[in-house]
Amino acid sequence: MALAATVLFGGLAYLAGALGWTELVPSDLIRHLAPAGTPSWARTIGGLAAVYGLLSAYALLYAFTLARVRAFWPGLIGGALLWAAFVGLGYPDVNTRVVTLSLFVLASLMIGASLVHAFSNPRW
Repeated sequence: MALAATVLFGGLAYLAGALGWTELVPSDLIRHLAPAGTPSWARTIGGLAAVYGLLSAYALLYAFTLARVRAFWPGLIGGALLWAAFVGLGYPDVNTRVVTLSLFVLASLMIGASLVHAFSNPRW
């Protein structure tokens, strides 16, 4: 589930960056860790790996704490908290803030809905 969310929302983040809707793409999560001269494809793979790690950790935390709550509020609030922790108000561009907030909230809602479905249908 975290892999699907990474591919879907990481791809949407790169698309939003290519269309000029946001200044922040997943490879920016690791820009301080990548040495100078790292090829862009390696930063892209590293950025998607960082997003996968982040969403996997979030899914595990969600599964152990909130998976039995049958509401969308935990996913909505969790996505906003993830956004605040990793993006926040650090970017002056309003489009960047709105697009990244939307992507974090949608990814969180997808993970939350998947986990709630899995925990409420044990046969599945």
